[in-house]
Amino acid sequence: MIGNAAYEHTKPLVNTLNDVNDIAKELKATGFQVTTLKNADLNHLIDAVDSFVAKLHQSGGVGLLYYSGHGVQVNGHNYLVPVDARLKRKSRVKYEAFSLDDALSRMGGRGAGAINLVILDACRDNPFVAAKGAGDKGLARVDAPESTLILYATKPGATASDNPGGRNGLFTKHLRKAIKQPGVNVEVSFSEVVKGVYRESNREQYPWKEGVLLSQFNFLPAHSPPRTGQAAPVTSTVDPLQLELAHWSAAVKCGSAACLQDYLNRYPQGQFSGIARARLAPTLAFTVKPTPADARVRILNIVPAYRVGMKLKPGSYKIEVSKVGYQRHVAMYELKSGNQVYTVELLPNQVQASAPRVDVITEQEIRARRENKAEAERQAQQEIQTRQVRQRLRLKEPLQYQDIKNYFIRPTTKTGQEPAAFRVSFDLHNRAELPVHYEVSISGGYYDGVR
Repeated sequence: MIGNAAYEHTKPLVNTLNDVNDIAKELKATGFQVTTLKNADLNHLIDAVDSFVAKLHQSGGVGLLYYSGHGVQVNGHNYLVPVDARLKRKSRVKYEAFSLDDALSRMGGRGAGAINLVILDACRDNPFVAAKGAGDKGLARVDAPESTLILYATKPGATASDNPGGRNGLFTKHLRKAIKQPGVNVEVSFSEVVKGVYRESNREQYPWKEGVLLSQFNFLPAHSPPRTGQAAPVTSTVDPLQLELAHWSAAVKCGSAACLQDYLNRYPQGQFSGIARARLAPTLAFTVKPTPADARVRILNIVPAYRVGMKLKPGSYKIEVSKVGYQRHVAMYELKSGNQVYTVELLPNQVQASAPRVDVITEQEIRARRENKAEAERQAQQEIQTRQVRQRLRLKEPLQYQDIKNYFIRPTTKTGQEPAAFRVSFDLHNRAELPVHYEVSISGGYYDGVR
């Protein structure tokens, strides 16, 4: 329980210490072991949180962090302000205030089966004028760690009243009622606080919840309260699959090898054990040595482009090696330790020599050839006449290539204008294949860059 009211460099808060004392009294009655810190400077605040987190990790149980006082946000990160803070500049906040993110991450490192509750009555106007750029109103929204439930006195970016005319703030008043309710799940209790404050403030103050618990917890059991010093009972209703999913999500979010190994230690045959082992596997430097040396190399079953010595996980990879004038090579390659260089020699395309032949032409074939020639001449003459009417694209010279290239066409008419539409037709020849005919019709204006 932390309550900061007597600030040295700004006006004091009125009800903060009353709130801390009254909430501490309610929590002791439910069986919590309570440590209270009032008007703490930065060093005492750090020491108190360190001691609290250490005890939490040693003894387990339900952890609850309550803070009432000033809080500020900087770039989406929340800070609890000790009583000795000056905050003359925004850049000083991280050195003179205590990081809430740090406390949350340390409380959340106990696993999905733990229960952490965080209550923040720190959503007041920022009184430190010189640090106004740090966030003028309230606290920022945060991602709650696993099995952690956070309750703010009001929604992110808004402020709550300190209620100087009463003993407690409006938020504390309804929080005290919620703690006293026997047999009510804490998430339901917090929801009742939200609704009560919202109604009584005439919709001006709206408390906010973040996070979810993976186990049920009641401040008081359904029938009789526990004796002083005895922890409130925790009823575990965790689905094993949900618990495993929570551990896996935490490991992925952490991203380190230690977190993935922790998941594997808990679930050696788990749903994500194969993925975890694959991520933990060491990477190998992989190289393809083609002949010819300038052949193109691609790995078809991964997204990154191939490069010499690229780092890959052990596994099967589909390798393609190609070059114009050579037969294309495609094969699966098993990459493993000691087997990291793949040598490929491409075979040239074989051009079969045509055997000499003797043509025997009949009189009917001669007549057919003459007729075909006459028809061809007639069509050529018609094309010459049509060319004067239709604007056609003409290449200045044949296109030849030795490798894959992009050709860009910008047609113009004889008068130097761009046609509204045109057709491109061409034959693609390959040494080992018959010519393939392509035809493309294009319309709509500017053609520079059409491939």
